[in-house]
Amino acid sequence: MNSSQQTVWEKIYADGQANMAPWTHAVTFMFSESPKNIPTNEIRILEVGCGTASNIFFAAQMGFRVAGIDFAPSAIDFAKKRFQESHLVGDLRVADAAALPFDDNSFDLVLDRAALCSCPESVLVPAIKEAYRCLKPKGKFFFNPYSSRSSSAASGQCANGRLVGGYRTNITEGVFTDIGGVCFFDESEIQSLLTVAGFYIKKMEHVEIVDVTQPLRSISASWRVTAVKE
Repeated sequence: MNSSQQTVWEKIYADGQANMAPWTHAVTFMFSESPKNIPTNEIRILEVGCGTASNIFFAAQMGFRVAGIDFAPSAIDFAKKRFQESHLVGDLRVADAAALPFDDNSFDLVLDRAALCSCPESVLVPAIKEAYRCLKPKGKFFFNPYSSRSSSAASGQCANGRLVGGYRTNITEGVFTDIGGVCFFDESEIQSLLTVAGFYIKKMEHVEIVDVTQPLRSISASWRVTAVKE
């Protein structure tokens, strides 16, 4: 994992920034894509880059078996305390998404809530392959990277010299300032990342949110992709 990114996010969580509510689209994915032929308490869900684990905290409340990893110790400490205080069970670990500490074919669902796109491609590519490895056959992966149509996608610097998209640092425009590096992808890049790892794409949506209160109408754009392990 990129050490500078780890430092940025550890500081964010150590300063007490914790999202307590689950993301609506993560909840929809977990319920709509979970297997229908087995009991809820036997369905295993992993969130990579879970932060303070608000998504899988909700899933645990609903009876799913959950696990989460993040590279920020403060985030995992917060999540563990919240689970313990609520008498919920969750396998929460400080770990690298590119080297998941779980067995092959062990999860029904793997969830990425815009965490992997905070990594450079050198980490993101093996992380997607790790998600594939840990999924059971026909398991589902929710991938939520940012789009190259975001206002921030042409800001800052890209190591390979791209003018738009790629892994960008020192971003000064849009909503991604002061959070280290971020990857931005177009449609063909998303398709390539997933198919090379072995997935086929079941559903792929592009979402743009325009902040009309800003002088330049800042755009935050992302992909919502459901991919299936072949």
